[in-house]
Amino acid sequence: KVERSFMSVRDSTQVKDYSYIDGEAPESLSSLRVGVPAAFSVHDTPQPVKDAWQAALDHLSSQGADIQEVTSLSPDLVQSSLAAYYVLACAEASSNLSRYDGLRYGM
Repeated sequence: KVERSFMSVRDSTQVKDYSYIDGEAPESLSSLRVGVPAAFSVHDTPQPVKDAWQAALDHLSSQGADIQEVTSLSPDLVQSSLAAYYVLACAEASSNLSRYDGLRYGM
């Protein structure tokens, strides 16, 4: 019975889903402008990742999207932002997971 309920929900239209599109998908992406940050192009990126990135840009362009390089971000800013992200992500994860171990920290 639970499986049937799950299947009926899964197969139904979920209007509140962020990927839901009301109506048909557009035929052309000519009204879409895609910004590609130049600072995100890292020299150490593996070749398969670079190829997939370029294939996605080529596909968007072939569908009519306007691809523009964004140069307002400096590589130094991206590098320091990444370091800050790693520190904050670990702190957030540890504070969120602390509620599940039954202990209070700092006591």
